[in-house]
Amino acid sequence: MCDVKSSEIEPQEADCEETLYPKSFKDRSTGLSVFGCLLVIPGVLFAIMFVFFLVIALWVSIGDRPAVGQMALRWLYGFLLLGPVLCAWFVVVGIGSMCARRWARSIILAWSWVELVAGLADLTSFLDTFDEVPIGHIPKGAALLMKIFMIIIFMAFVYFYGSEDVRQTCESRDTVARWTDKCPIPVLVILVASANKLFGVLVSLIVALPKFYFGHALGPVPGAVAAAFVCSICVYVAWGAYRLRKSAWWCGVILALILFFSEAVTYARGATFADYYEVFAASYPGDPLMEKIPLGTPAASLSLCLVYFVWFGYLVYARKYFANRLARQSS
Repeated sequence: MCDVKSSEIEPQEADCEETLYPKSFKDRSTGLSVFGCLLVIPGVLFAIMFVFFLVIALWVSIGDRPAVGQMALRWLYGFLLLGPVLCAWFVVVGIGSMCARRWARSIILAWSWVELVAGLADLTSFLDTFDEVPIGHIPKGAALLMKIFMIIIFMAFVYFYGSEDVRQTCESRDTVARWTDKCPIPVLVILVASANKLFGVLVSLIVALPKFYFGHALGPVPGAVAAAFVCSICVYVAWGAYRLRKSAWWCGVILALILFFSEAVTYARGATFADYYEVFAASYPGDPLMEKIPLGTPAASLSLCLVYFVWFGYLVYARKYFANRLARQSS
């Protein structure tokens, strides 16, 4: 009897072990450390730039200083405000990758997908206007190679962090419950994309970048109001997406449609920075930086239209995750 029971139990234990450890995997700890170092490097560079610009800001604010335009000062103080955020982002996720944390893998994978799609759309727009749009003092060939290089980098990140071996390596080394466990990676993409858009709008608000909505350039006050509205929606979408709120999904869809049609109208209208110059020249009279704006540059690019169109389609695809939450609550 004992032999029979043991023979019956042993296969069950083997099945249980096979369920817990479905298959062998290649340990990718070395790769996680290498990619983590690649992420930490930009963070260190941003920290060095922060110290450099802080010294410049102190030099400008005290004693005799060179003539500096108001727009240049806004760029300077804008970096001092937002530079530490970029530094912290790259350093934290880089160290998280080196430590094989599950939350780091999920966040980096979602962020890599967002940057990859944005980079492909930007490359499409760049090729569309290759012979028309000036790029300052950067040779267009070098700019094209730079964009292709960044796309390859993000493709490598997506391929590596999306692999099964990396997932199992992180799960085997990090057995503690993490905050990303409650949110599927496709939904984390929505969270990261909303945070990315929020950061971009804050940059444009602080440093007074051109703000065009539906083909018209907005002045400082209307532009700030529009930027605050977009920021508030992005914050709610990011917060609600993590909690799988259906209302956050709807807000994301509506915002994507508004921004898509706004960029499409601006692109179709052919608005240029000359419109922006007319609106902002009164706010920055005699500013040397205003005089260096390439007035013929289009205010809206095909890339933004493509990004918002793809973003709308992705939100439609991700709706099932929010519907599943409602189904689980009702059951």
